[in-house]
Amino acid sequence: MTTTARPKPSVSGTDTMATSSQIGVTICGYCQAGNGADRRFCGECGQPLWEKCPSCRAECRSGEAFCGGCGIHLREFLKEQIDAAEAVLATASACEAQHDLNEAMRTLRSVRLADHRELTALSERIAVELSRLKQLFEQQTRHRDAGLAKIRELIAACAFGEALRFLHKLPAEFRTEESGKLLAEATSKLREIADLKATIREAVERKRLLGLAPKIERLLTLQPDADGIRRLAGQVRNRLLTAAKGKLNDYEFKQARELVAQIPDCAIDEHTQQMTEVIAEFNWLANDLRLAPVVDEPLIEIAKRFAKKAPGDQKNVERCSKLFRIAAQSQQAGSKRFPAIAWAPPPRRAYVGCPIDWLGGSERLKLSGDAATSSWNAEPGRFFVAAGLALQGIEAAAVNTNLHRAEKQGLLGQLTIGKRKETIKRAWGIDIGDSSLKVIRLVANPGDAEPCVDCCDLLPHRISLSHPEAETMRHKLIVDSLREFLVKYPIEKSDRICVSFPSHKILGRSLQLPAAAPKKLAEMIQFEAKQRIPLPLDELAWSYQSFTSAPSDATSVELESVSNTLLIAAKQRDVQELALIVAEVGIPLHIVQSDAVALFNFAMYENLRDLATSQAIESPSIALLDIGTVATNIVIVTGDRPWFRSFRRGGDDFTNVAAQRLHLTNDQAEQVKIEPTRVRRLSELYAAFDPMFARLADEVHRSLESFHKETGQQVSRMFGVGGGFRLHGLLKYLRNEP
Repeated sequence: MTTTARPKPSVSGTDTMATSSQIGVTICGYCQAGNGADRRFCGECGQPLWEKCPSCRAECRSGEAFCGGCGIHLREFLKEQIDAAEAVLATASACEAQHDLNEAMRTLRSVRLADHRELTALSERIAVELSRLKQLFEQQTRHRDAGLAKIRELIAACAFGEALRFLHKLPAEFRTEESGKLLAEATSKLREIADLKATIREAVERKRLLGLAPKIERLLTLQPDADGIRRLAGQVRNRLLTAAKGKLNDYEFKQARELVAQIPDCAIDEHTQQMTEVIAEFNWLANDLRLAPVVDEPLIEIAKRFAKKAPGDQKNVERCSKLFRIAAQSQQAGSKRFPAIAWAPPPRRAYVGCPIDWLGGSERLKLSGDAATSSWNAEPGRFFVAAGLALQGIEAAAVNTNLHRAEKQGLLGQLTIGKRKETIKRAWGIDIGDSSLKVIRLVANPGDAEPCVDCCDLLPHRISLSHPEAETMRHKLIVDSLREFLVKYPIEKSDRICVSFPSHKILGRSLQLPAAAPKKLAEMIQFEAKQRIPLPLDELAWSYQSFTSAPSDATSVELESVSNTLLIAAKQRDVQELALIVAEVGIPLHIVQSDAVALFNFAMYENLRDLATSQAIESPSIALLDIGTVATNIVIVTGDRPWFRSFRRGGDDFTNVAAQRLHLTNDQAEQVKIEPTRVRRLSELYAAFDPMFARLADEVHRSLESFHKETGQQVSRMFGVGGGFRLHGLLKYLRNEP
C-alpha cells in the first residue's frame, strides 16, 4: 500500500486564500488546492481546512499565521510550547541521572501542553516517559524496602557489623532518611559495644565488681552470643557471692543484699537463688525488728526466729532480748486508747504525710462485766463502728442521719421540732461486716454521767461474705449470724436497734446553704439533692443533717449565716434488702446508718480531736483509717463535721495475693495474714504484700489531697482502726517511706 506524503502548508498561500475567500473558495493551507466554502477537509490532500486556536480555541483556517479570535502568532506560540516541553524532558532526564525519580515525575507532571495536532506527538512522548519513570520508581521502591527490611532484621538480630556493611553497599538511589537513621543506629551500637567491653575489662582488672551487672546485661543484650561475656558474668557472680557470704557471716545483711543484687541476671543459678533468698530473709527480719512500730505477737515470733537463726548477731540478739523483756513486763503499760506497746519510735515525717498511730481502745466508754471487757480487749479497735451506732441509739451522737424509712418520712419527718423526746435507756449497735458481726449494747443509767458497755461481742460469719462461695448465699449467711446473736443476747422491746450500712454504697454530699427556717431549708436541700445526686430521688433512701455557723457577734437565730449540710443517700433497694434481712430474724429496726458516719460519731464522743495538738494548724483535723474486708473508709473529723471517702481496697486483697504467691488456699492465706510467721520465708510473703501496701498508701494520699482541695485544711494526725489495720507490717509501711 502506497502512502502519499502530505504537502506542507505554503507560506505564499496567504494571499491566495485572501483572494479566494472573496469568491467563496477555501484554499488548503497544505496543498494550496481550492475547496468550496462549505467544505471542512481538503478534497486533494484530506487535511482539515479549519482548526482551533491553541490559545483561545477560536476557529482558524489552516495555514493562517495569526488567530482571528485572540490575534496570537500561531507558529510562534506552538514553537514556544514545543521548546518548553523539550526543556522539561531534559530536566526530567537530569533528575533521573541523579536518582531523583520523584522530582523527575513531578517535573513531567507540571507540563500543560495545548490541545493542537502539532503538539499531540509531544504529549504522547511525555506520557510514555512518565509511565516509564513510574514503573522504574515502583521497582526501585520494592528493592529499597526489601533492602531496608533486611537491614532492620540484622539490627534486630544484633548483627550490627553486617548491617553496617549492607548499608555501605546500598546504591545511591536507595539511600533515604530511614537508611541514614539505621546507619547511625548500627554505628552507635557498635561504638557502645566497644566502650562496654573496655569498661568491663578495666573493672575486672581493678576488681571493681559493683555496678558491673547492668553493663554486662547491656552487653549481652547487644551481643547475645558473646560466650566470653557469659563466662565473665559467671566470674563476677562467684566473686560477688564470696563477698556476700562474708558480709552475711559478719551479720551485715544490708551490704550482703546489695552485693547479691549486683549479680547479672544471666549468671544467676540455683545456688545464687538460694543464697539470695537467705540474705533477703535475714535482711527483712532485721529491718522488721528495727522498724516495727508496736510489739505484737508476730513481732515476738519474728524475734524468736531471728535469735535462733543468727545467735551470733550480738546487736540484734540484744534487741530481741529487750523486746522479750518489754513484752513480759509491760502487759498493762499501754493506755486505754493505745493498748499496743510502742517499739520503734515514729519517724519525723510519716510516709502518709502526717503522724499515724494504731487506735485500739476508748477512754470514755465504760466497760461493765468481765465478758464485755474480755471481748473488747481481745479485739481492740474493731468495735468502734458498733459503738458509734449504739451512741446514736441513745441519742449521744453528733450526726443523726437515718436511712431507714427516710423516703416515707419525707423532709419534714426528719425534723424533731415540737416532738416529745422519748428517753432511750438501752441501744444495740450492730456492725454487719463482711467477715463478722460486731455488736455492742450501751446502757444509759440515770445516775451515770457516761453510758456503759454491758455487752460486746464479735460473731464471725460461717463463710466470709466476700468469699466466692458466699455470693449466692449472702442473705442466708447474715440471717444465720443475726439468729446466733439473738440466741446469745435476747432483745427487749424497749431496746433501740441501730444497724450499719457500708459506706462504699453511700453517696455523700456536703452542701453550703444559706441559713433558713426548717421548712425552707428542707426545700432547698431537696432541690440541691436533685442537682447533686445522679439518680432519681424516688430510687433513693436519703437523709441529711445541717451544721449551722453563726458570726461571733450574733444575738439571735436570725443572724445565723451559713448552713453546712451533710447529705447521704443510698439505693432504696439496698436499704430495703437490709431491712428485710433484719425483719426476717424478728429484730425491730430503728436506725440504718453509714458505717463511716458511725465511726465519726464515735470519734466525736471520744474527743479524738484533742489528740491533734499541732500548733501550726488553727483548726486541726484528725483522720481515721478503717480497713475492712473489701473496702476501706477514711473518716476525717474537721470541727464538728464529718468528711469521708470509701474505696474498694481491703484485707481480702492481701489474702488473695498471699494465696496466689504462695500457692495456698484462701483459708490458709487468711490464716497466714493473721499469723505471718507460719510461712517459711517472711521476705517472700511481704514481697507480695508490698504492692498492696503501696496501693493502699496511694489511696490514702489521694483521700487527703481531696480533703485539702475541698476544705483547704490539712490533716494533722491519723489513726488506724479496725481489724484490717492490725495486719503486721502495715503501720510500718505507712510510717516509713519505702
